[in-house]
Amino acid sequence: MDAPFLKKAIRLLLFSVFVITASCSKEESETPLAGDWEAISFTTSEPVDENGDGTSHTDLFEEMDCVMMEASFTSRGNFTTTSFDATYDIDIVDGEVILTPTGCTPIDENGKWSLNDTETTLFLEFNVPGKDDPTLVQVQVEISAQRLVLKDLWFSDDGSITYRVEFRKV
Repeated sequence: MDAPFLKKAIRLLLFSVFVITASCSKEESETPLAGDWEAISFTTSEPVDENGDGTSHTDLFEEMDCVMMEASFTSRGNFTTTSFDATYDIDIVDGEVILTPTGCTPIDENGKWSLNDTETTLFLEFNVPGKDDPTLVQVQVEISAQRLVLKDLWFSDDGSITYRVEFRKV
């Protein structure tokens, strides 16, 4: 094999690798979903009284102590979320259960994500400890460069009450 032909072949190979790499990188960074997100709003479709104070609200910040969530989506299709669960000390006084809030415990989850072609449905495959197969969740979304909204999530077991989470990009 002569040297000019070999040089052309190497240049063609390097050029092909560059084009393929550039096109993959462009495709990966096209989605506005990639990045870090912080939840700023949790609202329900119907008023609820989660804290048992006799007053119902659609704004879950009014009803729950640990309504927080952070999410991170990579351009390669991985995600992590951190939500928080309230912790309580439980006492029984004169036969009545008394819950005293003690803080918020983080709950970390991760898995793979994908969007449909119109970027209106988000598919999340959660890795669940102890299960071989991931748990698939399908969520209706609105996405822009600085805003992500997860819509119509089931709040009640029967699906009669839904909730919506709005995130801002951080």
